[in-house]
Amino acid sequence: GIKKSKSTTMMVRQLRTVQQFRLSLVAYLVAATVCGVESFSALWPPLRSRPLPSTRLLSSSMMMKSSVYIAVTVDGFIATPDGDVGFLDPYHSSPGKPNKYDFESFMKTVDVLIMGRKSFDKVISFGPELWAYSETPVVVLSRQQQDNLVIPPYLQQQVTCSSKAPEELVLELSEQHGYQHAYIDGGQTIRRFLNAGLVDQLILTRVPLLLGQGIPLFGDNNKAGDGSTNSNNNSRTNLEHVETIDLGNGLITTCYTVIASSNDTG
Repeated sequence: GIKKSKSTTMMVRQLRTVQQFRLSLVAYLVAATVCGVESFSALWPPLRSRPLPSTRLLSSSMMMKSSVYIAVTVDGFIATPDGDVGFLDPYHSSPGKPNKYDFESFMKTVDVLIMGRKSFDKVISFGPELWAYSETPVVVLSRQQQDNLVIPPYLQQQVTCSSKAPEELVLELSEQHGYQHAYIDGGQTIRRFLNAGLVDQLILTRVPLLLGQGIPLFGDNNKAGDGSTNSNNNSRTNLEHVETIDLGNGLITTCYTVIASSNDTG
């Protein structure tokens, strides 16, 4: 129908944009090697002035998929002010009916976990018996490489530390390691990846609780997640609702596809 035709046309246009960008980039690199970046930019102004494809387009076409999977209270908090998540304990013993969005099913699709330093410290404080990520490789984001990160002996072969920006890290993990699906976890880390246009899917489980105060999932939209201020104050992100499932124990899981950030829509 008309809707399918429009969708196909948009996809073709996006693919053409990526192909044109790749060709332009190759030509640019070759010429820059021969005569220098500045002189080549002067010789070919269209390349300098042409807007590059959005991060979302490049991440969808060339990089691994990134998903957020997290529980959040009805008033938008993921933990108490001191980082405690004990309010989730009752649901661990009564996880609800099996569904395609349950944690075990989700983890089977993931081949790398990217989490923030605070989240990692919190998780390992529970001890090895409550480590929920099996043997999935883990990358802990920290402002400085290693940054006094303490990795328990049972995770020495599984956990690495990185201080790279989200864009650099995603490119490295997809190109050098061949990872296809990353699980993004931790409030600040989620916000950084969202602001960079690198989240493809949000799976949110609503907890029937008004916490009143705590650590918000999305925080200040004018903050980049690392404390810096976004140059683009209109940090709107468009989502497409995929499915909502009532788990039967008070929890409700909703899956969204990330369509575009405000940077993509102009």
